[in-house]
Amino acid sequence: MNDDSPACDSITTLNLEPNDHHRLAALCGPDDTNIRQLEQRLQVDIRNRGNQFQLVGPEPQVSAAQSVLNRLYQETASRDLLDPHTVHLFLQGTFVDDLKLQKDAEETTANGQIVTRKRHIVPRGHNQVQFVDNMRNLDINFGVGPAGTGKTYLAVACAVEALESGKVSRILLVRPAVEVGEKLGFLPGDLAQKIDPYLRPLYDALYEMLGAQRVLKCIEKNEIEIAPLAYMRGRTLNNAFIILDEGQNTTISQMKMFLTRIGFGSTVAVTGDLTQIDILLVRPAVEVGEKLGFLPGDLAQKIDPYLRPLYDALYEMLGAQRVLKCIEKNEIEIAPLAYMRGRTLNNAFIILDEGQNTTISQMKMFLTRIGFGSTVAVTGDLTQIDLPQHQYRQQSGLVHVLKIIKEIEGISIVHFNRRDVVRHPLVQDIVNAYERDDVHRQRKKDEPSE
Repeated sequence: MNDDSPACDSITTLNLEPNDHHRLAALCGPDDTNIRQLEQRLQVDIRNRGNQFQLVGPEPQVSAAQSVLNRLYQETASRDLLDPHTVHLFLQGTFVDDLKLQKDAEETTANGQIVTRKRHIVPRGHNQVQFVDNMRNLDINFGVGPAGTGKTYLAVACAVEALESGKVSRILLVRPAVEVGEKLGFLPGDLAQKIDPYLRPLYDALYEMLGAQRVLKCIEKNEIEIAPLAYMRGRTLNNAFIILDEGQNTTISQMKMFLTRIGFGSTVAVTGDLTQIDILLVRPAVEVGEKLGFLPGDLAQKIDPYLRPLYDALYEMLGAQRVLKCIEKNEIEIAPLAYMRGRTLNNAFIILDEGQNTTISQMKMFLTRIGFGSTVAVTGDLTQIDLPQHQYRQQSGLVHVLKIIKEIEGISIVHFNRRDVVRHPLVQDIVNAYERDDVHRQRKKDEPSE
């Protein structure tokens, strides 16, 4: 900077302790490049002799420079070199952007550190500190901003911290996996190979915080689950930290489906960049008319992701080992709807879940499978129909069957509403919000155009 500073400039002297030659050299950088970087960004003049620094410039910028120098010098206690990228990170939250907010952030950063097995992550600036604090204290959290702002990384860090501290029993990492026109079945490889490229950013963060071996063990034990968004349908996720990344690429119905998955003891973080919207998959990965044969793996690998809600409930009630034994003995069978054709099921309790996504012919086929001594339960949500557009609503097998069976004796119909929500209390509020929005959009649609 020019040495002719205006008379109104503030002049502050800062002494950095301890007076350590090596640490001071690391702070200033080769040929004082770090000091020049601070001067340019903060528009102040910085002179130093040994550990004594003189700061000249407008008072807010001088205060910012003093704060950043103190924090950078603390950093040299554990680092031999401060590169320009590190200095940039510390400058990201300076008083230049918002003095009051940064002051608050500095006061809370010490307590905002995220401790994981392999790394300690320190949020930078007010917004990162606020996002971390929200995820630690609130049940549903949104982090929206451009790439490189740390939103996904911080969400994964908080999830790992919660798992390792025992606050949650598992982590679920979810992403919209497929772009417009692409179907998982036509991608190469097995299921992991098909979806992993879309989920790679989440793996990268986990590997960095836990190490690859620890991550793989957690996945084997079902403590960490990484899955495409479509596989969340029908599930209730208790005692979990659930992250939806790339949230800008969900449809309205997908976001509603995801937010209503939250169970008791769970935390949700949704991250996204509103400037990078690539419209995507608008229905579950297996569409009406798409054959299981195009999906990867053996039968279990093909159908298990879509039947996960049923496994979740069975594991919770019977325990995983008991469920597996019952499946081996054929006392419990979990199968796709298409495999019911031609069967007669006697002395069985048969549940058809997600009935709203059947066609008329599929619903007819299913209901005519019932044999003697059997009970059938059909469940579904008429507000979350994922059939292709040309079959939507009027072609849903559940919508159709409810109209034609009203008068048949021995068949019951129970309509649930938002007051019956038994998931997390926020789920009821979310359902109410979407209902109000549906009414509002329908009114606008019905308004005569001028």
